[in-house]
Amino acid sequence: MGKIVSGARDSIDEECTLYNVCDWFNGMEALYHEDARVWCQALELCPEDEKWRQEPRLKEASSINLRVTPGHAKRGYTTARVSLITKIEEEEEDEGALNVLKDELFSSEEMYSSDFKYRWTENHLTSSLVDLSSPLTLTLSDNGMVKEEVTISVPKVGEGVKGLIYADPCFSSEWITCLYKDDYQTFSRTPQLTNSFMSSNEMDFWSVLGDNWYDQDGSLSDAIFGQFSLQTKSKLFLTTPGKIRERDG
Repeated sequence: MGKIVSGARDSIDEECTLYNVCDWFNGMEALYHEDARVWCQALELCPEDEKWRQEPRLKEASSINLRVTPGHAKRGYTTARVSLITKIEEEEEDEGALNVLKDELFSSEEMYSSDFKYRWTENHLTSSLVDLSSPLTLTLSDNGMVKEEVTISVPKVGEGVKGLIYADPCFSSEWITCLYKDDYQTFSRTPQLTNSFMSSNEMDFWSVLGDNWYDQDGSLSDAIFGQFSLQTKSKLFLTTPGKIRERDG
């Protein structure tokens, strides 16, 4: 458990004054993981039963949890890292279907395959570098059934690019207060808009810049990425895990 950093103290004091809970809050030494949940629930701002949990799954949603990211600069412009995130429990139950999926994607000698080691350890990561000098077309299957054909590519050198960028998205108040999640139905509409943009062949990438769904245990990421289409998840994806804050001095 880490101590509250001084740079965040003013913001915390403002919030606890607003909700008249400073005496109670100042008794807490840390604001991290389960403690953040306790704090939020004490303010009655993080309900367990939220409307988004009853919303139907989008028709274009894909359960294949694919990520495509640009390769590191030293590997060359046409290199990309293609990764597949699966549940360890699902791998044990349906190893055959997942092996078909992996064989389609990961034939490289540089393939990495391992369970998550430190957080969200119910997940397994399979990842490999691929050469996209020419577009790579894959027919991916889920649970033994043909799911969808997708093409992974990078823009041609020297051409302009088009992408969708957003930051600090939320759809749940499980860990923080997502004020407009129900008014704007962000659990459905954020993926719908993203899927709509990414369905165009003119779109090259999408990006989430920080505070990714305000997720602390992996469950919210599972839920929202299950709403994105496979076409969306086959586009280059750029992300950063948090915010960069200015420090005094």
